[in-house]
This record gives sequence, structure tokens and C-alpha cells, in this order.
Amino acid sequence: MKKVLQFFGLLSEKTFLKLLLIMRLSFLLLCVTLINLHAITYSQNFTIHLDDTSLSDLFSYIEKQSQYKFLFEDELVKSSASVSVQADEQSISGILDEILPAQGLNYTIFEDNLIVITRSKRAGMQQFTVSGTVTDAETGEPLIGANISIKRTTTGTVTDLSGNYSMDLPDGNAILLFSYVGYQSREVEVSGRNILNIALSPAIRGLDEVIVVGYGTQSSRMVSGAIQQLNTDDLQDLPVAQLTQSLQGKFSGVQINQASGKPGGGMTVRIRGQASVTADNQPLYVVDGMPIVGDINNLNPNEIESISILKDASATSLYGSRAANGVVLIETIKGKAGQTNIDFNAYAGVQHVPQRGRLDLMNAREFAQFKKEIAEFNGTAVDPAFENPEQYGEGTDWFDVLLQPAPIQNYSLSLRTGTEKYNTSAVLGYFNQQGVIVNTGFERFSIRINSNFKPNDRLTFGFNVAPNHTITNNPNTDGTFLFGAIINSAMLTSPMAVAIDEDGSLPLASPAP
Repeated sequence: MKKVLQFFGLLSEKTFLKLLLIMRLSFLLLCVTLINLHAITYSQNFTIHLDDTSLSDLFSYIEKQSQYKFLFEDELVKSSASVSVQADEQSISGILDEILPAQGLNYTIFEDNLIVITRSKRAGMQQFTVSGTVTDAETGEPLIGANISIKRTTTGTVTDLSGNYSMDLPDGNAILLFSYVGYQSREVEVSGRNILNIALSPAIRGLDEVIVVGYGTQSSRMVSGAIQQLNTDDLQDLPVAQLTQSLQGKFSGVQINQASGKPGGGMTVRIRGQASVTADNQPLYVVDGMPIVGDINNLNPNEIESISILKDASATSLYGSRAANGVVLIETIKGKAGQTNIDFNAYAGVQHVPQRGRLDLMNAREFAQFKKEIAEFNGTAVDPAFENPEQYGEGTDWFDVLLQPAPIQNYSLSLRTGTEKYNTSAVLGYFNQQGVIVNTGFERFSIRINSNFKPNDRLTFGFNVAPNHTITNNPNTDGTFLFGAIINSAMLTSPMAVAIDEDGSLPLASPAP
């Protein structure tokens, strides 16, 4: 302190302490002032007088008058009605509270003056409440913790200690799913009823279900390995091209991913994760007791009766090291004694690539303007072709040239019959899937015949034949332009180039400035 006083010379110790105190107070007042200015920015008031304006225009107006920024989905705002705002020195919260609830929208103000617009959870919902009791169908006792959910949604509730429940529904026509461990699930239509008392029946037969394992069949109560089975009833009415597509989300611990978007493209199956980085991780497929090489992408899904997946090390006890990545056991349909069934299954549809998600590429006018501005920026002469960008208009949209509505159709005819000693089944299938990229597609013809003759309990003769024929037309659509990939090459092609000549023929090359 004495050295500081000596430096100032004329200042006494008392005077210097007063000066230091004044500096501290000045710094404190400066901080308070900055905080108040920041608070004023957050609590800015607006005077707005707009009639019949869209929400997007209103948000843009507020952004120009303040530091607020709005974040929202375009479809969310476009579907909203026009609004009129008459506000004098009103806060942003007051304005939004007046106009957004009527549009079924909510808002949240985050740091940095960011306002996020979302749809109200109860937008368009009617207040409809249903309640009741869930009980055991045999004893009448209440079921504690039974699950009640709205079909095809994640909205639900559980019963209390007395088996009672109550939940709000979007309308009186919802379908409720009632389930409880060890009991058969039920689907019940509300049909405008406010009271629904449900009785669930015990599912005792589950432990006696027959499961196909690598060495035959067993009752599920006797199975000790990690095995999961799926029956054909769970695969009906699924419009899929391949069997593995119908298995997605059906098995726990099994990852099934789309490896390619090409028609007929394969799926990757991983049982309990990827065991190796470089080696093959595909499981072993066994169809009617016969291991097959490769995948099952060419197998007609309508030929399947049941699928079992062996997940643990017990699978290697029969199939050896080939089963290191798990085993998929597939049983095809067979005739049943005393029954004759003829089934025909068909579906058709159209696939298309939506506009949303496509890259926003420059049209011919924008591309010419871009080339002109680049030349001017670099101080070089502008190519005469780019002098007047307006003359080119929209040009060629290469996405529209490449993409098309792609029909998909599938037909399957099956015959099953049998007696006590003999059974047979036959399945005829035809599948045709055109690609969303022109000149791509996948076509499959298949037939499967299963016949079994059992003269006695110790002897069985079987005949199983399943030829199929596939036609695949898949040029190189994926990858980078360095390897001739169609999509990437089209993205780099000038929109000023023509896709079709004036005489209607396809050009071998599309020269453009």
C-alpha cells in the first residue's frame, strides 16, 4: 500500500481508499445497467396492427422488429388459418397467448430469444373419458397393474389396487387394448361408452406351445435355450417384398436393417449384435431342416408357416461353427390331416419419393446467375451463355427425370390337403416391384411343393422342391459419382442440359454451357 501511495505522490492513504471505493461502486452500477438492458431486450413490447395475415408473415414481422427468432415446421404453420393482431405495447408472450391456442399451437421461449412453435397435444381432441374395472374372468378378482392402451398409439394407463382405471380418449370411437401378464389380451371398441368393465381369461396354453428347435420340436415349458418363435398368423397381410422385412421389430435382440434401397435389395440380420468387424456376421438359415447357403431374400414370404431363432451357444451343438452368429429355423407350410384349404393372397400399390427430403438444387436460371456472379467476383470475363440468366427459366429437374411412381404387386396361390398318412401343399407366387428410379425393378416367380408320406410311426418319406426365378434390373444407383452412381451424377449435372432432344430421343451426351 505504501508503494502505491508513493507512486501517486500527492494522494493520501485516506483519499486513495475513497477513490478505490468509488471505482468499485461504479463497476457495480455498470453491471446492473447491462443486466437491465438485457432484461429489457427480453421483455420488449410490441405495437402491431395486422389484419388477415398468415402466421409465417406475423413471425417475420416480429423478427424484423426485435431480436426474437422463430423455429417451426412449415406444414405446421401453412395449415393454420389467417390471424388478425391488434396489440399496443404488448409483450411477446401476451401476443402469442392470444393467437396460438386457437390454432392448436404452443410456444416455448428459450435462451437467445429463440421461440419454438409446436403443436398442442390436445389440438383437435375431444374430451371423452372412459373408466371401468379389469378382473379375472374365472375368479372375478381385480387385476392390479393391468395395461390399457389406445390401439396403434403409445397412450395408455394401468389399473390401481382395486383393478380400476380411467383415461381420456381422443374420441368415443377408439379401440382399447387390455393386457396382463399370463392372460389373453383383448381389443374392445369403446363405441361411445363411458364405462367398460373387462374380464381377462388366463392364457394357460402358452406353456404347452410347440416350438421348433434345431433337433426337432419341443414344448415351450421344456425349452432351456434362448429361443423365440413367430407363427404365420403374425405375418399375414404384410405387403413386403422379402421375408426378412416382415420380421423387423418382431424379435428381441435381433437387428434387421435395410442394406440397400434397390428393388429386391437384401436385408442384413444380426442376432445379438455384430460379433466381428471383418468376418461375415450373417446367421445360418435352415429351411425345413436343410441349411442353405447365402440369404433368404428370394424366399416367398407366403410360403412360411413358422420361424424360430436360436440365439445362444446351444445352436452350435448341432450346426457347429456355422451357427456362431445364431440360427434362423424356417418351417414352410404343410398340409394338415382332414383339412383341405385353398388360399389366394394379392396386393398392389404404388411407391413414390416425396418432395420433402429431396435436395433443393438450383434450376437453370439460378445456375446461370451463380456462374455469372462467380465470374464477376473473380474479375474474369462472363461467359456469353450466362449474361442473361432469365432466358433459361426452370431448366431440367434431374430428380423429376430420374424418379417415377413405381407400382408393386404380389400374387400367391396355395393349396393344402392331408390325411392321417399323407399330406401335401403347393404354393405358387409372383412378385413384381418396379423401382422409383426409371429402368429399375425386381421380378420373382416361385413355386414350392411339400409332400410327406408316413406309412407307420417309424418311417416317413418326404418330397420338398422349391425352384424360383428372379429377374433383377438394378443399374448402379448408389455410391459416388466417381463410380458412375446415377443419383450423385444427376445432382452434379447442369440444369441447363436437356434430358430429351427435340425429336424425342435420348441424347448420348447432354452438353451445356
